[in-house]
Amino acid sequence: MGYFLGFSTRTKSAMDWHFPPTFWKQLLNQQVGMEDLQDVDAYSHQVLKDIEAHGKKLKSNKPELLEEFDAIVDETFETFLSNGQKVEICDGGKDIVLTHKNWTEYQNLVVKTRLNETKKQMDWVREGFSFVLDINLL
Repeated sequence: MGYFLGFSTRTKSAMDWHFPPTFWKQLLNQQVGMEDLQDVDAYSHQVLKDIEAHGKKLKSNKPELLEEFDAIVDETFETFLSNGQKVEICDGGKDIVLTHKNWTEYQNLVVKTRLNETKKQMDWVREGFSFVLDINLL
């Protein structure tokens, strides 16, 4: 894929690539984050945004809000990959409950896990592309 992509770019072929911006960022080894998850999995992105919205309400430290968050959210430090496999996002993640105290860590780890699940494949694409065309030209 990397060779083909590099060749079509080098020869200015009229290929209509429909890769999300996240693909190009990863190809160029640029930083990816929360908003890039939307390109990969809109549902997970929305769930994390909802958790974030509720988590930000907790800044007031009102005990009833803290208890409400912990009562409503029923998650552990696990996520589903694109292939449907459930994985821990940190060591012992299946035993760590998502709470009002650790929601930002959970959000960061889910984003990191989901956006790095294709790292090996992207490294291969980058390697093939770089063989045909200097990637720094992009």
